[in-house]
Amino acid sequence: RSSSVTGVTWEAGTYLVNANATIEGNVTLAGNVNLILCDGATLTINGIIENPQDAEYNYTHSMNIYGQSGSTGGLNVVASDINVQIHNLNFHGGVITVTDGGVMQGIETTGRFNIYHGTINAAGGAGGVISLGNMFVYGGSVTVTSTNSDGIYANNNVTISGGTVKATSTDAQNGMNILCDLNVNRGITTA
Repeated sequence: RSSSVTGVTWEAGTYLVNANATIEGNVTLAGNVNLILCDGATLTINGIIENPQDAEYNYTHSMNIYGQSGSTGGLNVVASDINVQIHNLNFHGGVITVTDGGVMQGIETTGRFNIYHGTINAAGGAGGVISLGNMFVYGGSVTVTSTNSDGIYANNNVTISGGTVKATSTDAQNGMNILCDLNVNRGITTA
């Protein structure tokens, strides 16, 4: 849809972005979601993608994001909190831009974070990307910045087998702070 709407709840299912649209408020996940970004269409969320947590503080729902052949569809998430809260995030294309306003994390995952294709730009005051599970980059372009913390903070393993990953901190912190193993098989990594 092309008109602005207030905050919404996404039930489990598939959502198609085929025209520019704006959501003025939070998107609450009530199930696992597939989001398809059609070429030339951008969804802007002036809020956060929020997710309930279980007793172990893991987010309970996951998201698959798909682009079309041109990978020009966009998702912009702008807020002053943890912008994208996801258990498993599988990114298959399109352009994601996450800006938290310099306060909290840009993207936080508690399960697997798999990047296959497309472009991710994530910025956050307390970390651009917080990966509490395992993070895998198979392709695409990932640019992460943080103003007050590590660009990428990974509680488990990070494996890069393709694509480009650039992570920086403007506050003399680490570009990447990985508590377990960093495995680079192919691709380009800068921190």
